[in-house]
Amino acid sequence: VVGVDVLGFKNAEMESVTITSSMTIIYERAFSNCMNLREVIFEEESNLKTIESYAFGWNGGVLETITLPKSVEVVGATAFGDQIKSVFVDEENPFLRSVDGVLYSKDKTRLILYPSQKEGEEYVILNTVKTIQGDAFFKNNFLKKIVFPKDMEVIDAEFHIIYSCDSLEKIVFPENLKQVRRLLSGCENLKWLEIPNGVEKIEVFRATESEVFYVIPDSVTNMDSSALETCTVYYKGSKEEWNKIEFVALSTFEGTVYFYSEDEPKEEGNFWHYNSAGGIEIWE
Repeated sequence: VVGVDVLGFKNAEMESVTITSSMTIIYERAFSNCMNLREVIFEEESNLKTIESYAFGWNGGVLETITLPKSVEVVGATAFGDQIKSVFVDEENPFLRSVDGVLYSKDKTRLILYPSQKEGEEYVILNTVKTIQGDAFFKNNFLKKIVFPKDMEVIDAEFHIIYSCDSLEKIVFPENLKQVRRLLSGCENLKWLEIPNGVEKIEVFRATESEVFYVIPDSVTNMDSSALETCTVYYKGSKEEWNKIEFVALSTFEGTVYFYSEDEPKEEGNFWHYNSAGGIEIWE
């Protein structure tokens, strides 16, 4: 046997499973809905290379920790379900490493998985990170703040990086960010997002039904209107500049846009400015 098939052990009632040294891959959802699975053991001299997305489930379960052998090269999105507290890695693994229970590539340039049940209200992503795997932050309801590396220029992934982290209140974006794509899905408590100056492209930004307030810089030249939907936008430029943005109309923008005016405007319309405390204030 060289692999565990897709849905191969779905709904099995086992509490422990041993991955034999002959196996090289655990396919997607192989252990889906194994609600009693508490322990995954890897035989010595393991040859396991790949653990595909959702291999150990999507929802529920009791698997809290796992230690990956030195042979594992690839770990797919949400591979260990939404009850995992820590992911550890054999120190001799040349491909992956664990930093305080969070899974990174060995060179720490890619964040792969932040455990769903890892406690802590704030997480600062390592400054060495250049890319982040989709669903890296999956259903973690402890986090209130995520800080991205300051030198990261592009935030993008196969699918949304932060999924249903419903306690999340704040995201600190990179100082040098140029493009953001597939950042969020859900996260119903996140009501305010200020995109940093310098960002040029916003695409498939957020999927949510809740109202969100955005501050959008006048550096943006290309934007997916579905990123905004019914939200309120405080744009740091004029109406003329807003109309020059190239919109990819995946859905119709039905929200309200306020345009920046440092001085009280003489014309009618929706305008805003920063007050003396640095907060946003609408010109009446």
